[in-house]
Amino acid sequence: MIIIEWHIATDTIKFSDDPAWLRGPLPVDGKYPLFKDQVHPEDRARFLEVRKLAIDTLQGRTLDYRIVRTDGIVLWVQSHQTIFAGPDGKAERLVSATQDISARKQIEASMQESGQRLRALLDGIPDRAWLKDAEGHFIAVNRAQEEGYQLPASRLIGKTIFDIRSLEDANRVTAEDRMVMVKGIAMTFERRSVDGETWAEITKVPIFGTDGKPVGIAGTWRDITVRKAAEQRALLESEQRYRTLVNATSQAIWVLDSSGRMRSILKSITGDSLEYLKTRNWLDFIHEEDRAGAAAAMQAAIAAKSAYEHEHRILARDGHVWDVLTRAAPVLNADGSVREWIGTSMDVSRRKAAERELQRANRMLRRLAARREAVREEERARIAQNLHDGAGQSINLMRLKLAAIARGLAQQPGDNTWAARLAEVQGMMDQINQEIRSLEFELSPPVLRQLGLVPAIGWLAEDLQRSYGLTVVVNDDEEDKPLDQTLRASMFRAVRALLINVTKHANVNTAHVDIQRVQGNILITVSDMGMRFDTANLDRLETSGLGLAGARERTEFAGGSLHVSSVPGAGTAITITMPLSENTL
Repeated sequence: MIIIEWHIATDTIKFSDDPAWLRGPLPVDGKYPLFKDQVHPEDRARFLEVRKLAIDTLQGRTLDYRIVRTDGIVLWVQSHQTIFAGPDGKAERLVSATQDISARKQIEASMQESGQRLRALLDGIPDRAWLKDAEGHFIAVNRAQEEGYQLPASRLIGKTIFDIRSLEDANRVTAEDRMVMVKGIAMTFERRSVDGETWAEITKVPIFGTDGKPVGIAGTWRDITVRKAAEQRALLESEQRYRTLVNATSQAIWVLDSSGRMRSILKSITGDSLEYLKTRNWLDFIHEEDRAGAAAAMQAAIAAKSAYEHEHRILARDGHVWDVLTRAAPVLNADGSVREWIGTSMDVSRRKAAERELQRANRMLRRLAARREAVREEERARIAQNLHDGAGQSINLMRLKLAAIARGLAQQPGDNTWAARLAEVQGMMDQINQEIRSLEFELSPPVLRQLGLVPAIGWLAEDLQRSYGLTVVVNDDEEDKPLDQTLRASMFRAVRALLINVTKHANVNTAHVDIQRVQGNILITVSDMGMRFDTANLDRLETSGLGLAGARERTEFAGGSLHVSSVPGAGTAITITMPLSENTL
């Protein structure tokens, strides 16, 4: 809009703003033509006539006319004129507020071309229907709209909603219209009457001009009171079914406010009433040992803007404890703050009790397995002792007697054949004695019982060097590693099996054994740079002679674990992890 002030006596014009949008680009000579000369030739006579009438009567007029801009563009404008008289009582100034109404005229022109068809189309719509220009003026309404407003079309056309409805309603309708125009898409709104007795569904669609920009709005209004009543009944029935379903399950469904206090709940696990639950914070019901974890889970859900799941215990007023699985999600405001929490809690006490019983049974099985291993170790020690005290002593005695015979024959020269045979027997006895000693060490190495696991692995490295030519480098972090005799034996035999595997399959001359303490566990890693194997087929490999099965069985029976890593160019590493003995920590 622009304000044009015409001083009648001097025939000069002033504009409140840059008139380029109205008059067009400034000509090369820097002067616009006379304003009346830019009025469209078909409208000029009417323009001059209305202006003269306003001057003569000192009464302003409203006039629609066309302006031909300097660039040839034709605009429809509407001028609201006001006359100001001078001291002599005659018209001195004419001030007009002028605005562009080309879009509205474009719609009006289109309406005039197909007015009868459009009117018939609108009247054929049972819903209330209308057309508006971009400024919100009604440019067409159907009979249903006339009946709805109880006004004839002649009193609606050219008016805005502000001329018909309250300011509050008009502001809401205008905001909806602007949203449809800005987004350029059809939108549907539901609105309830002031008395709350009726519901309406309003659909608004933008009308686009030839340039592709919105120039108006088409809208319909439909009474949906019956449909809303049906929806309410369906919602009530659905809620009743939902409550029945919830009551048939073991889940509690609840809503917390932003501070964590109970707002509503369906089927409390503890049986407490909503009135009581509202008096306390959600975390107050959680066992104090689980409270920090539950709070951390809720904070993580807020940060991630997602649901969380957490198992914890709930305390009742009578001291009863329930194991509960809670799933909940925060409902966030636009600024990221929590508006409320919606969640479910399910009683999992039976499942947790079964899990605890299973854990107890597993601990018992481990103790039985450990006892079995201890019995085996005791039996090995007994066999080793028997070999030492029985067969070992007898063979030593035979060796001594044969040595005496050899000396006797040497003193009485005779047939050399007997001496050679006696020497052969003596060599055989020495070999048997060595084998028995080796078996004795393998069954129960004295160094393992007397000095511990690390020295025993050092002795094993020396034995493998002598027997197989394998150099074993042992590295120990020298931290205290308390292990009872059963665990020592299990780990020693597992390490020996893995090193024997290296001698048979790795095709290398060197292996490493790294021993370290990590928190409450002992870690032993046996590694080599030899041939790798596919770790995806461990089950098959463990039954094909690699000897992993025995090492894994010993480790897992003792409560530990065994992990295999084999990478091209990096060899193979097998790590045994075993918890240290609790009673010696």
